[in-house]
Amino acid sequence: MASVLALFESLASPDIDSSSLTAIEFPDHAPHKLCKNGSGHPVVLIRESEGHPILTPLPVRTEFVHVAYSGRYEVVEDAGKSSTGIYTAVTCTSEDVLLLRYFLNVVAALLDSAGEAPTAKQLEEVIRSVVRLFRNMAQPSAATVQGVWAELLLIATSSDKSLLARTWHSNPADRYDFMLGADRLEVKSSGQRVRRHHFGLEQLSPPQGTTLWIASVFVESAGGGVSLGNLIEMACDGLAAEEAGRLRLVVAETLGSGLAFSLDRSFDLELATDSVQYFDYGVVPSVSRTLPVGVTEVRFVSDISSAQTVSPLIAQASVFFRSFPHVT
Repeated sequence: MASVLALFESLASPDIDSSSLTAIEFPDHAPHKLCKNGSGHPVVLIRESEGHPILTPLPVRTEFVHVAYSGRYEVVEDAGKSSTGIYTAVTCTSEDVLLLRYFLNVVAALLDSAGEAPTAKQLEEVIRSVVRLFRNMAQPSAATVQGVWAELLLIATSSDKSLLARTWHSNPADRYDFMLGADRLEVKSSGQRVRRHHFGLEQLSPPQGTTLWIASVFVESAGGGVSLGNLIEMACDGLAAEEAGRLRLVVAETLGSGLAFSLDRSFDLELATDSVQYFDYGVVPSVSRTLPVGVTEVRFVSDISSAQTVSPLIAQASVFFRSFPHVT
């Protein structure tokens, strides 16, 4: 089946001064519509159930997404067939093709997660999630593109994508990138082919009874490499709709305003994949954990190039750790 972006691009553009929209049924989600407006922007019309409108009356405008609730729209479908209905319109105003694809894939994933016969409340949640995602793009970035790309690489190449997608941090401020029960994993990336990484002293002081590994990855820019946008799609491929939708939301929340300008940043996939190594946190050279009174948030750089990697045999005892690529 054609991608949602390809279906959108196949729509004819209405006259620029026309109030009507060209449309097709949103793939697998009738009676919602995938449309194109006179400016050439994608518009997703969410059909409201008669007598059960989506109860959020005020329109929403972010830098890239506009939402207008409970309006009457005329749509023109195949063979010039015209119809009108009450819809909530979600419009992406970006001119960037990568961002348009991201928008359409997010909407598709969220509609999937709402099920075949979503209630007005579920549709309202779909719209809120889209707004939240694109509103986050107006916030400062909480991480580097390089770091997020490295984390997504582990998900995309995992033997259990679903597990890693579900255990990936939900907040960019979380102390560790992945966590399941007593197991934790922090991803560190380097663009210099040297395993010199930034650490926080508190990050290397996990709670008693827990296991913490460090994943070290070489991530080099490469014009012909795999872009962040494509790696997101690789990571989402095969995931349940709800898991894919959450993954896209986490990326947007983590990169904030940097996402719109980072989807085409490319890195060397082969180098990164071959370079992945895992270390127990205890082998990381560190400063003394006994600090003067009043000293907090200590950060430093450690070179773990010569440190002992984790034995694959240790990973076998944990479903979590053995799901990471190149552990066994």
